[in-house]
Amino acid sequence: MKVPFAEPWISDEEAKAVYEAVVNKMLRYGDHIKRFEEAMAKYVGVKYAIAVSSGTAALHVALLALGIGPGDEIIVPSFSCAPPVIATVLCGARPVFVDIEPETLNLDPHDIKRKITPRTKVVIPIHYAGHPAEMDDLLEIAEKYGLYVIEDAAEALGAIYKGKMAGSMGHVSILAFSPNKIITTGEGGMVLTNDPEIAERARIIMNYGQKERFNYIMLGHNYHLTEFQAAMGLIQMKKVEKAIERRRKLARLYNELLEDLSIIETPIEKSYVRHVYMSYYIRVPAQIRDSLIRFLDERGIGTRIYFPPLHLQPAYKVYASGRLPITEDVARRILNLPMSPCLSEEQIEYVVTVIKSFLSSYKV
Repeated sequence: MKVPFAEPWISDEEAKAVYEAVVNKMLRYGDHIKRFEEAMAKYVGVKYAIAVSSGTAALHVALLALGIGPGDEIIVPSFSCAPPVIATVLCGARPVFVDIEPETLNLDPHDIKRKITPRTKVVIPIHYAGHPAEMDDLLEIAEKYGLYVIEDAAEALGAIYKGKMAGSMGHVSILAFSPNKIITTGEGGMVLTNDPEIAERARIIMNYGQKERFNYIMLGHNYHLTEFQAAMGLIQMKKVEKAIERRRKLARLYNELLEDLSIIETPIEKSYVRHVYMSYYIRVPAQIRDSLIRFLDERGIGTRIYFPPLHLQPAYKVYASGRLPITEDVARRILNLPMSPCLSEEQIEYVVTVIKSFLSSYKV
């Protein structure tokens, strides 16, 4: 049996919508983008949504819209994909790596406090794998120290924290729509905010720095989403809740099938959140993790390691200022298993059967 790591849930309906957008020849400026922004703003519960070309572009635009530049420091997780660091460095600012807490693998508020300096301007929490970070603590810290919070909800569209949607709580928030995300437009992203001034600056920055055509008022970028991507996004939004419920059902099945394996740690879901399981992970002893990956791969099962620590990467270790013990420990033990709405219960059962087969013959 083949079990892909992640598979986008797309159908003929998306293909038809994209085709119609293409043949109408309005490829970059048009009604699909406006409606996609409006649909996302309504779903997340914010006033403004600005569609852009990727999640990385969304982070760059968000930082620039806040006026971030050389000399500023941005608090980011090392346990993350690279975009928060990429966007920070592109602004001329310095990323400051912070450790994670061991339960949800989100930013540790206590370590944030230790890393704040007079140059700190922004905290960027991600909602790892779809479990919201402790936003109350993070917003309290931000208020105390006069910081902005850019909520990186790329992995968490539809996640809920104490009754509030992920992406609705930060001063600015971002989403991403790459193929493994909760919804996809192939590539794409969104900047979200309730602040009209931030929203206006974000829209200008993503459109070459123009307030009006050929009226350049600041340095900008070409970060447009296309009409046909937005057409796909509108169809995806129609089934976002079904996609989330499917992911949650598959995660429950994983948990049930793995619960008798004391050697494996499965994800938690705190009582006051809705986890959307963009990814499902386990933690295993470090000495068996890589052997387990090879065992699964040989039997047609796709896996990933989300994420190797950024502060140890060649491109970013120049910004490191010491060890991050929880991040480093988790990165040695984590293994992300197949997860998407397209997976069947039989595929999940097969994955767990193969894991149990490996463990039955492996002495830890």
